[in-house]
Amino acid sequence: MKKILVSLLFLNLLFNLFSYSILEDIDGNYVGNVDSRSASLGNTGVAGGDRLFDVTLNPANLSFLKADIGAQFVFLATKDDDNRSIPMYNFFDGYVDNGTYVSNVNIYDEMALGGYYKYNMSDLGFSAGLFYKPYINFESDYEEQVRNDENSDDDNYPPIIAKNFLTGEGSINSLEINFALSYLENYSLGFVLSKLSGDQELTKNIVWTDMGYYNFAPDDPNDPYETLKDYYSYLDREFEAIQIGLGTVAKINERLKLGLTYKPSIKFDVTGDWKVRSDTLVNENTWALNFETYDIEDIVYCYEGDLVVTDSSATFTVTDSTMLADFKTPTRIKFGLFYQPQNIMLTKFYIDVEYVKWEDVNSFYENEFNYYVGVEHQVNNKIPFRFGFKYETNYYLTHRFIDLYSISFADKITMPTFTIGTGFTFLNNLIFDISAEIGHRRYETLDLFMDSYYSHHSLWSTIEPKDRGWENPDTVEETLLKIKAGLSFNW
Repeated sequence: MKKILVSLLFLNLLFNLFSYSILEDIDGNYVGNVDSRSASLGNTGVAGGDRLFDVTLNPANLSFLKADIGAQFVFLATKDDDNRSIPMYNFFDGYVDNGTYVSNVNIYDEMALGGYYKYNMSDLGFSAGLFYKPYINFESDYEEQVRNDENSDDDNYPPIIAKNFLTGEGSINSLEINFALSYLENYSLGFVLSKLSGDQELTKNIVWTDMGYYNFAPDDPNDPYETLKDYYSYLDREFEAIQIGLGTVAKINERLKLGLTYKPSIKFDVTGDWKVRSDTLVNENTWALNFETYDIEDIVYCYEGDLVVTDSSATFTVTDSTMLADFKTPTRIKFGLFYQPQNIMLTKFYIDVEYVKWEDVNSFYENEFNYYVGVEHQVNNKIPFRFGFKYETNYYLTHRFIDLYSISFADKITMPTFTIGTGFTFLNNLIFDISAEIGHRRYETLDLFMDSYYSHHSLWSTIEPKDRGWENPDTVEETLLKIKAGLSFNW
């Protein structure tokens, strides 16, 4: 009874959790492994796993599941702490420290579901599974306050003159059919066919507060062009693609297994549009709210200018994969090793190495290796203690286009992550697993909302807001806590 209550408590806590970084607001956040047991082992499991969703790491793992029929339901959770800071200087232009000017903590939810059937005949075995899981997530939530702190030295509380919002919604989900063929229960070859589909809605808003309007005094009150205008933009995209994957597992002996998996690059079919506020003058002193709509084929993402409409007369050329109508994922090749030593207490070691061909996404990226290590140890009461470590590398473009005055270059971001978890069995055929991952990354980027937008002379007395470039970028400290809980049913 106590185990059931603990399981229900964890599931209740996880039901409303899932969040990702706004760093990938355009490219999305790759979900990868969704299984809670392998997540606690540093996201290892290419060389064989004990849970159904280990087939997302290698489709050949389906042959090594112990039961003939099974299902699994997983809750995924990520808590993202995003702290952005800028350099602070004294009156002598001496660097003092980085001052945090905005901090965001966001939570959302996600889930995965799968089932399988396994049939053995003589030396051959056949397995088939059906899965539904998240593939790429676009969820993000960012809020920033713009304050006029000109008189803060006089012990005045800086008033909020505007609020900035960046909100992402939607995901690309994968509906997968998995097949595996085994021989002598020692060798397995797996194949997966995935139907990937989903959508994204990204909104960027700048809203002036009542205090901002109160402080604003136009040169000519009768001139309708002399006014503060809220900024609104909406990006809508829909994605469709088909992906295949291959994997194999070889059981060398009772204590050693090797695995290999391959998933090629994908280029999605993308449709959608971008809407940006463009008020029109109806008559003297009368404005009508209007939106200009641009097809996704004509839009390119430029960090400094947000979204840019391409034009045949433009002086810049678009770089690889920068058009919003293009959406690609890299080729991933992963090798895994499983080893069980001869000791009294049952102990299992897992090591995975992943090769990611990032140049498939953009020519400015470099191909990288990711590393995963995990250990599972059975304690006296047969409750497993699991822990692991993973080291992953991602890329993002700091400039998204080339023109006569700027160049495009990429920034590499690495994130070391520690993992831990456990699990237990109750009601004979019901297994509960839970894991926690904590990772940290630090990177530099430009301001999400450039200061020049707030440069209205009537709002400031001595300050003239100007855009900060790469000579004075934001420093982002980001901590991600991921929790996964799964229920497995075996017959």
